[in-house]
Amino acid sequence: MSPQKTHTVREQKHFSKYREPFVAFPSLIETQLDSFKLLLEKGIVEVMKEFTPISDYSGKKFELHFLSFSVGEPKCSELEAKANKVNYEAPVKARVKLISKLGDRKSVV
Repeated sequence: MSPQKTHTVREQKHFSKYREPFVAFPSLIETQLDSFKLLLEKGIVEVMKEFTPISDYSGKKFELHFLSFSVGEPKCSELEAKANKVNYEAPVKARVKLISKLGDRKSVV
């Protein structure tokens, strides 16, 4: 039989004195949260306005107009996404209006 080995954990020694930092640590995630909030409030709307209306290749048959959008609930929580190694994602739904220019008058589909 082999003798049991016991491991003792030594207390870590620090040879310097702790000093308070001169400047408080910044919130590193705050910039990303502000940027995401700006994207949801203004960014997607600006992109929709920039690309509205979208015409067909000839410009004579159809036009597609973006009216509004909504962001749905995520499919799973952040912790579940990390544990299952999947993307943390949510659906983006857009309301659009398709205008057909065929015939004598314009019709909305």
